[in-house]
Amino acid sequence: TTIFNCAIHTVMYTYFFIKTLQPAAQIWWAKYLTMAQIFQFVSGLTLAGVMFWLPGCGNEASRAMLSCHCAFVSTLVFLFYAFAHKKYNKKKSVPAKRV
Repeated sequence: TTIFNCAIHTVMYTYFFIKTLQPAAQIWWAKYLTMAQIFQFVSGLTLAGVMFWLPGCGNEASRAMLSCHCAFVSTLVFLFYAFAHKKYNKKKSVPAKRV
């Protein structure tokens, strides 16, 4: 997951760099970047869920920290999904017919 995280952040900072140079630029792959970030969060949650039940994660401190991590990442999934839904699911308006 670390390599995947680095890859996502490389693409994300490339996006920020382009938007800094050209704020009005319409970047066609922005939607896919957001989807990749959501996928990263969900896969991290899945991995954390598996780790929670592994025998090596038996002490209370480890489980507490993992629970806090899962709660935090769950809020990120919700926020990124809400952002993506609002930004990328706009219905295209049909121009009114002239009579």
